[in-house]
Amino acid sequence: MKALRAVAWAFLKIQLREPTVLFFLYAFPSMLLILFGIIFGNKLPPTGRIRAGYIDLQVPALAVMAMGTVAFQQIPSSIAARRESGVLRTLRSQHLSTGLYMGADLLVHLLMISLNLVLMVGLGRGLFRMRFAGSAGAVVLGLMFCAVTLFSVGYMLAGVIPSARMAAAIGNSIFFPMLFLSGIAIPLNNMPERVGRVGGWSPMGHAVRIMQGLWTGQSWAELQTSLIVLAAFMVISVAVTLKAFRWR
Repeated sequence: MKALRAVAWAFLKIQLREPTVLFFLYAFPSMLLILFGIIFGNKLPPTGRIRAGYIDLQVPALAVMAMGTVAFQQIPSSIAARRESGVLRTLRSQHLSTGLYMGADLLVHLLMISLNLVLMVGLGRGLFRMRFAGSAGAVVLGLMFCAVTLFSVGYMLAGVIPSARMAAAIGNSIFFPMLFLSGIAIPLNNMPERVGRVGGWSPMGHAVRIMQGLWTGQSWAELQTSLIVLAAFMVISVAVTLKAFRWR
């Protein structure tokens, strides 16, 4: 446990020195939330089974956007860069296990994602009277589950992509289509049916469905399809990562 804390603390200090990471995790989602709030407001729809305004649904969706930023842009690029520069080889020579490395890295990313949600909730409540109809405990569990699943996909990519430049290109080519097709940038019910169906079945699409569902008071049973799909993504990603992860 002491070793895990030490490695996690070192990784956290590295993250806090990266202005690009901090911008896309905190500043950019904040700007989007404020912009969407000014444009669309947060009035309840006149009809519909789920009684939630635009900002009520956008807060958990932006948390998923932050998860995707870490999973597809940050994790593959940072691990590939450390591998290319020899940092991973040095860590391995100091008898750092794959589990300890991944565990510390995962803890840091979960902390930063949690802070993102706290910030979004503060802005949503303070500026747009955001409503919350779910259970705080369920939302926290959903956040952890969705984040770990998406991060596991990022670690899988880091294990199979050979260079930092290629990791950045592939990560962006995965992240941005999902950003626009998963219901984050554009609500799924505003898209053509076929496009919305494709985007809704992406990992980020299922994560949005889970987070918004728990946020608006849906039960776990109502979200079981998305939970099963994400669990399958997690199992496959972890299996590939354990087999393919390279220190050099």
